[in-house]
Amino acid sequence: MTTAYHRRPYIYPEDAYSMALVKLGSGSNLLGYYMYHGGTNPEGRLNTLNECQTSPGTANNDLPVCTYDFQAPLGEFGQTYPQYYMLRPLHLFMHDFGELLAPMEASFPAPQDLTQGDDSHLRWSIRGMKNEGTFVFINNYERFADLSAKRGVQFEVGEVKFPRKPITIPAGTMTIFPVNLPVGKSIINWATAQPVARREGKMWFERKADIAAEFCINGKTRTVKKASDTKPFATIEGTELYLISTEQAEHLFLQDEQKKPVHAGDVPFAKVKESGPLRTIQKGRAKVAEAPSESDWENAAVYRISIPFSHGSGARGEALLSITYRGDCARLYADGRLVADNFYYGRPFLYALWRLPEGCRELELRILPLQQDAPIYLPREADKTPGEQLVKVQEITTLR
Repeated sequence: MTTAYHRRPYIYPEDAYSMALVKLGSGSNLLGYYMYHGGTNPEGRLNTLNECQTSPGTANNDLPVCTYDFQAPLGEFGQTYPQYYMLRPLHLFMHDFGELLAPMEASFPAPQDLTQGDDSHLRWSIRGMKNEGTFVFINNYERFADLSAKRGVQFEVGEVKFPRKPITIPAGTMTIFPVNLPVGKSIINWATAQPVARREGKMWFERKADIAAEFCINGKTRTVKKASDTKPFATIEGTELYLISTEQAEHLFLQDEQKKPVHAGDVPFAKVKESGPLRTIQKGRAKVAEAPSESDWENAAVYRISIPFSHGSGARGEALLSITYRGDCARLYADGRLVADNFYYGRPFLYALWRLPEGCRELELRILPLQQDAPIYLPREADKTPGEQLVKVQEITTLR
């Protein structure tokens, strides 16, 4: 989800995961995202190409001129956000179990007349086909709702009731439990662990925090206490079964990934101009706050940022400029040309240094002050102090 000028939510990884899980549990066979990889708007020949209230056919939002990051799992410059890893076990599940899941019909044993924040019962659904296996989808998470742990839970799926004894589904749990999952001529009658992947004679299950991993295989039940991605806990029909942690599931098949640390180096900056008179925030065609006009930016505070060494187009590397600031919105200029912009919502403003023109050693940052009682939704993570401030600028190196 992007940050429009008037509405700037801060998206948590759990928000993305729960929406994807609920869609699958409700009968969807396609995980679609808008967007999965953020991008950058191209420069228009006659005008900017961003959505705004003043352009025909794009009525409801004023979006940044340049950035199209959308808080996607992969950011505008290829950086991986936490939701990228959190979603991976679900993507692996769809890749390896999707053919089994696709023809399964959805049913909803739990009450469906939910209102926002309703914490009266566990939210779960079933997808299955007679004699073909079943998946139980569980979602005990709702954004800002703080749903409670659900105690004394057992599931009834056809003739199967599991687990052996009632369990507690912790607050925030989002998972899939298999029922009558075929493995060759054998069967996993049920499990309280999430199937992640199956390939090359192996099958992996994710242990969810604070839920004991029980497996009933060919009618025999056992609890697997230790997660390991190298040692199987059972072998059936020539298939090795592994129980892995959430972190292992999020990085499964990424063993060759170089887990580089984030290297942060301070970048010098100086304020060269104070902000001018505050603009009058108008409401546009959609009856929401309009983004600043080009003339409004003439009254922005101006900072000079010194790039410690030359980056530029064609320069190799993974360096991002991380700008921590507070204010209403900010723009970054290189050699007088707008290269990036940001609507403030509590996260750093990022820019890829390898996109700079060759030899560029100085950038100009303009920040418009945040106004008291502006008609803008800001998340709880954002500093809502009126005014503007450039807090720090760093060069960071992350995986792309």
